[in-house]
Parts: sequence; C-alpha cells; structure tokens
Amino acid sequence: MRAAGIIQIKPARLGCNRNLGALSLILSPQELAAIEAVFPHDAAAGPRYWPEIMSTLNR
Repeated sequence: MRAAGIIQIKPARLGCNRNLGALSLILSPQELAAIEAVFPHDAAAGPRYWPEIMSTLNR
C-alpha cells in the first residue's frame, strides 16, 4: 500500500499469515499441559496499563 502519510509495516502481513496458519494447529493434551505449566491461563490477568498511564488515556 502506498499513499501519502502511510507507511506499510511489512512484517504485519507475515504475522497475519502465521496467525491464520495456527488455526490448523492441533495440540495434544500433553502439549496443552506443558504450556499451562509455564504460562497459566490467568498469568496475564490484571490491568493493561499502570495506574499512572491510565490517567493520561482518553483525554
């Protein structure tokens, strides 16, 4: 894509293709357990930003 003021980020397309390819991936129960052991489903819970940053958003 080329237009004034627009810069294409080329790896974005590659990332999209990889993400779509992941749809066909089937993990075994053992693989899922191994992932859960190192990164539990609630490991990324909590606010997206620090409170100091939240106060500057949507001004």
